[in-house]
Amino acid sequence: MYAYVQCLVKYHQPLMKAQKLIQYDMMRSFHFETPQFIQMGFKDLDIGKDQCWHLKHKCFAYCANQGQREYMEDRMHYMHDPANNNLSIFSIFDGHGGKFVSEYLEEHFSRNIRHRILFGIPSRRLSFSKANEPFQAVKEAIVKEVHKIDDEIGRLNPRKTSFTGSTLISAILEHNRFLTVVNVGDSRAVGCDHRGKAVVLSKDHKPSDVSLFWDLKLKSKVFGQNF
Repeated sequence: MYAYVQCLVKYHQPLMKAQKLIQYDMMRSFHFETPQFIQMGFKDLDIGKDQCWHLKHKCFAYCANQGQREYMEDRMHYMHDPANNNLSIFSIFDGHGGKFVSEYLEEHFSRNIRHRILFGIPSRRLSFSKANEPFQAVKEAIVKEVHKIDDEIGRLNPRKTSFTGSTLISAILEHNRFLTVVNVGDSRAVGCDHRGKAVVLSKDHKPSDVSLFWDLKLKSKVFGQNF
């Protein structure tokens, strides 16, 4: 009798412990990859037969054309930090007079802005009632960082930055919900609403705009001195 009971226990033990169900346990059977920090720049773009640089991602794409210039002055950068606010930064830098400034922005802008947003301002709230609360803090932090980068560029090589510059257009997305557009110069950001209509997200900064003329004149090291 004892041997018979032992045989039954041995046979049914896997069922009693649900060992055959382990393979269906979600925590055991699904293996989720750790979210990866992503950075992509101009060097990651592929040049095609049409002399255009391309980058295709499942969520976005970049395209750049050199035009009639002898070398490419424009740069781009993409950064995605899923572990911190699910932060994404899409940036384009339209260089002129050379690539000195646009290359510097490609290397430093997103990194500096990320650090400023994550560690220099209060976190955004996800509740609808409080969604706009930290907007002013975000705006002030980004403006300060842009001025800081501008000063750094000017100190690097005053001679070069007297004749070289770049626009800056950047879309910063936090939590897949909060969108901030940063604009310096005349590059443009255009969005699309739920009806499929284009929505202008930036305003051109041009000397022809009287309200901006003197401000641009004072910042001539960024935009060049020939107005």
